[in-house]
Amino acid sequence: MIQIYHVYRRKKSSTFNWKEYIIATIYMQAVEGIILQTVRLQEKSEIVTLFSKEQGIISLVVKRQRQALSPLLKVEAEIRPSEKELKKCFHIQVTSSFQGLRLSLEKLQYASKIIQWISKELPRSEAVEPLYELFDTTLRQLCEEKDATQVAIRFMKAWKQHDGSFSSHYSDADLIKEL
Repeated sequence: MIQIYHVYRRKKSSTFNWKEYIIATIYMQAVEGIILQTVRLQEKSEIVTLFSKEQGIISLVVKRQRQALSPLLKVEAEIRPSEKELKKCFHIQVTSSFQGLRLSLEKLQYASKIIQWISKELPRSEAVEPLYELFDTTLRQLCEEKDATQVAIRFMKAWKQHDGSFSSHYSDADLIKEL
């Protein structure tokens, strides 16, 4: 969804009272996504690589927040629509931290492997909503279920079925090894 914001400047004139003049129109787009990677850019900003529902994998320039941004956070961001590879983010808010992942090293390792798989397999800026939903569901399942290996196997089977490369001869060990 694209929202329109107008930037105003008040100007005082000897013959007129205060008047408002539109000096810029800013188009903003709300994006939901899961952070894959963060890289410090400068002292006050960072580059966030986001797997978004609407646009696939995108990179955002974000001003540093009080709350640190890190991989495996689900966020909502307001960005300026652009054809550029690096998009400007005006506001970002964490909506879920998948806290259960951080309670088990095994779950965190599988989540990290899934991030690496997604970063390797998906082209940038290509919207793939079913795969985003699969990733989101897998992270929630990793938080809730005890057997992280089975969750990772289900992720790989679903991913391969989506891209058409799944075959019944794959064993669970093959899928885990590929991840």
